Parts: sequence; C-alpha cells; structure tokens
Amino acid sequence: MDDVFTFRNRLIGEYSSFSRSFSKVAAPDVLVKVEAEYARGRYWPEPLIQINPNYKRSGAGSTCLRQFDVVWRVVRRARQAGTTGFHPSHWRALEQTAH
Repeated sequence: MDDVFTFRNRLIGEYSSFSRSFSKVAAPDVLVKVEAEYARGRYWPEPLIQINPNYKRSGAGSTCLRQFDVVWRVVRRARQAGTTGFHPSHWRALEQTAH
C-alpha cells in the first residue's frame, strides 16, 4: 500500500464498480445524472483524519513525527490536495512540532 489515500481511492473505485454492477441505466438523461453523482462522490464520504492528543502519550510530538516520517509526508500530501478535515489549529501544532 502506497498510502491511505491511494488505498481509499482504490477501495472507492472497487466499490463503485461493485455498486454499478447491480443495474444498467438505459435512459441517457438519467445516466448522465447518475454518472455525475458518482463523479462528485455522493455515495462515499471524504476521508477523515483526526489526531487524538490523549492516545498513548509517549514523548514530544516532534519526536513522534521524526520517527514516523511517512505519517508526516502523508499528512502534508493530504493538506496539499485539500483532502483532510483538520482544523487550522491542528495544522499549526503539526507544523510547530515538525521543525
């Protein structure tokens, strides 16, 4: 697995194919609407990433982020793509502990 976002996209693609396999839309106008709803992601939520500050405290956040550099790269990639539900204060905390 490359990262959680790649995994999510693959999972959504598979689910989309699975859910579409149950019916065939014959009316072109209805098909356009159904395809538009699938394209906008109506049937699955945006990914949610949360940080729980009380989960297994064991040192400074910067130490944790340095040890798990992959996590930081995924978080930065998500931020650049605009696909996280982080509050601005979460970003400030992450950026301060990472440097």
